Order: sequence, then structure tokens, then C-alpha cells
Amino acid sequence: WTGLWCALLLAGLACGGACRLVSLVTRFTDDVFNGLIVLTFLVTACQNIVEPFVVAGLDKTLPFVDASIALGTFLVATLCNSARSGPLLRR
Repeated sequence: WTGLWCALLLAGLACGGACRLVSLVTRFTDDVFNGLIVLTFLVTACQNIVEPFVVAGLDKTLPFVDASIALGTFLVATLCNSARSGPLLRR
């Protein structure tokens, strides 16, 4: 029932010309929404890094390996981003 109700509501909005309301969405609204999406990804990533430390018993080798891989990936991504402004990749 939820899908049918949603389809009926969206079809009504589309036929009623609700697409004109998109012009009222400002860049600030878009940036806030994008920030919330980024925050969701960051919280999930931090939970996935911290959770193995909580679940693991005395042997915390695998959680440290997971955290090292995550930190290494972040460092490589940061270096690749800074290399874009270097002399080799400039247009």
C-alpha cells in the first residue's frame, strides 16, 4: 500500500507542475543536504573502524590491521588529491 500511495502522490505532483518548485531550491540547501550525506558516510566509516576494537577480546591484531588499512587509504587519497595541483598533472 505504501508504494501505491507514493506512486499516486508523485504522479499527482508531476501532473500538477510541482517541477517549478525546483527553482526555489538554493545552492545553500543543496550544500546542506550534501553535508548531511557526507556526515552519514563519515559516521558509518568511524563506526566500522571502532567497532572491531570493542568486539575483539584481548587479541586486537585484526582491528589494528583494519585501522591501518583505513588510514593508509585515507593518506593515499589525500596524496592523490594534492598531486592534482602539482606540475605533472596541470593542463
